[in-house]
Amino acid sequence: MTSHADNYGLPASFTTIALFGANGQIGEHILHALVTSKRKDFKVIAFIPPGADLQTSQSVTIKSFDVEKATRAQLAEDLEGVDAVVSAVNGPAALEAQATIQDAAADAGVQRFYPSEYGMHHIYRKPGDPMGYIHPAWNVKALANERVIRHLAVRERKMSFTVIGCGDFYNQARERVWCPWTQDPSSVDQYTLHAIGNPHAEADYTHLDDLGSFVVATLLEPAKSHNAFLNVVSDTISTTHIARLLCRYSGKKVEVNVLPKEKMHEIWEDPAKAPAEHSDSAFPVDFWYLVKGTQGKGDDESSDEKLEDGKRIVEVTGADDPIDPHNWPLHKRARTVLILSLLIFTQAWAGACDSIANTKASKQYHVSPVAQNLSTAVYLFGIGCGCLFVGPLSQTFGRNPAYLGFTLVYLPFILGTALSRNYGTQIVCRFFAGLASSAALGINGGSIGDMFRPVERALWFPVIAWVNVVPPVIAPIAGGWVVSRDYLDWRWVNWITFIISGFALLIALFFLPETYLPMLLDYKASHLRRLSGSPDYVTKHASFSFPQQLKHVIHTSVRMTTVEPPVISLGCFLVLLYVILFTFLSGFDYVFKRQYDLSDLEEGACFASIALGATSVSLCAPALHAWTWRQADYDARASVRPEFRLWPAIITAPLLPISLFWLGWTNYARISIYSGLAACFCFGIVLNAIRGIGAGAICVVSIREETEGEE
Repeated sequence: MTSHADNYGLPASFTTIALFGANGQIGEHILHALVTSKRKDFKVIAFIPPGADLQTSQSVTIKSFDVEKATRAQLAEDLEGVDAVVSAVNGPAALEAQATIQDAAADAGVQRFYPSEYGMHHIYRKPGDPMGYIHPAWNVKALANERVIRHLAVRERKMSFTVIGCGDFYNQARERVWCPWTQDPSSVDQYTLHAIGNPHAEADYTHLDDLGSFVVATLLEPAKSHNAFLNVVSDTISTTHIARLLCRYSGKKVEVNVLPKEKMHEIWEDPAKAPAEHSDSAFPVDFWYLVKGTQGKGDDESSDEKLEDGKRIVEVTGADDPIDPHNWPLHKRARTVLILSLLIFTQAWAGACDSIANTKASKQYHVSPVAQNLSTAVYLFGIGCGCLFVGPLSQTFGRNPAYLGFTLVYLPFILGTALSRNYGTQIVCRFFAGLASSAALGINGGSIGDMFRPVERALWFPVIAWVNVVPPVIAPIAGGWVVSRDYLDWRWVNWITFIISGFALLIALFFLPETYLPMLLDYKASHLRRLSGSPDYVTKHASFSFPQQLKHVIHTSVRMTTVEPPVISLGCFLVLLYVILFTFLSGFDYVFKRQYDLSDLEEGACFASIALGATSVSLCAPALHAWTWRQADYDARASVRPEFRLWPAIITAPLLPISLFWLGWTNYARISIYSGLAACFCFGIVLNAIRGIGAGAICVVSIREETEGEE
């Protein structure tokens, strides 16, 4: 089958190339790429102005080209036998002469023409101006390209064209104002980069060597570049990113001078208003203001900053902004969940770690076993009290300071519990340990919501719920092993908790990233203030103090727990589940140990039945995620109906009364112990399922508080 390009009789590659403007900034890089090509030995004819010098390979034929005196007939004679003409001329007069070059090329039978002006071609519409305006230099470029593609030889299919565009050039050695990085570091004390509008917006940049290589690649495969508009970009990068790289590799101070986009309109109307330091530019200053003001992805509609009361409000640049934890790579989010799970696991473990040792502890403290059970209950009281203010703290200072700061407070009180010599000291230390663990146990649902969209949460909430509910029921297993060993003091249940909690803190201290988006934007604004030297970069989040956050959260919490039936019912259900769970911690002594004459180790092992039930729910997470995925019409960014999230609770809730009646009615020595363990297995199922719904509710409340707080 013959392709459309074959109708022109195109060769496999072009061999003889005429390059106009070979001594210019762009032309010399194209020439270098031609003479150093390893894939083909091009025959190159280089056209340069009269009197100009060109240092190049001896294989290159050099001819003179005077833009004012060159005639069509003379050029046609010079272009005999040429396959392709590449124009790299610059300036209005040279671009006008480009028409003559193409006419001559058509007369000489040249098959391909590459017009000049490879730089950016932007039309910027001033707000409120439907017509827009273009710099005169761009008018010349646009007209030159228009002539090329509408040339008679092109219309008659005797010649084809390839128009190549690119980004702003990285290495314009003669442009010291707008490309200061081309200066030798030894000759400058500091670099100053100029940005019009948003310095964090990404723009296209092209290295001249890459442009030269790209032109050669199109000459080697004419069919692929036949009558084509192509673009070559080396990097898409922001001014602030360039500043960081320049600072790192030059060792010099780099300042970013940020000018408002309104300045572009002002300079356009009167170039004399441009700052004096910009007058040294190799190009007209209003030309550069238009280039820098219109390039990149940070235009008014999608910018990550907005003007408000004279301040620049830093926001996300769009749905795919990499600063948003929702857009982090999956491996990074999974690693964050793993580290967070270590913190949750160890601090949930602490709540029940010494429950199995209550009998021995009560004897040492000279209190009744019932009174000793308070050491377990008071840990829960501490968590409840801490949750009142840990949410506002995390929304004011970030998740990480809350997790790490509270864990640093938690560890000394766990140590105090292990070292306590009287009942009062133990109770006080347990209360404050619970208070400090409220961060890890109270806001983890919010962290999951920070990183995962609604559809993804169906997979991750059962996982985080498992980490919350399983430690309290497997800690007694380890505690039973410790207590059953005569050579170990019962306090080792607290020492083990202290050791694993310290390990989790070290991991989190070095590897746990911040996930709260408003805080990440605060960090970004701070970075922009340092980089630009301007104090105008702020975020909406920074305007809210801790007292304001606390007042707002308490108001929202009270309102939702008094007027929202779903929140009220779910809260009561969770309270009931946790009361039953922590009653089991001391109740198993009566239910299993005394009834079936078990040892401490065997009593602790009975808790594994609850853990297995909870684990079975988490193993269903992929199926729940697939179900949610279908409900969202396979759209990862879609949400799902709130009622849909209740299905795990609807399915498993009946198991709660069933498991309790089952355990109560079959708890006799004459009936196998496995009957009671099966009932506990069912309780573990409903415990994890409802806890997963609770984690989702925490996430929703966190997002709602944040949204309402910004209104």
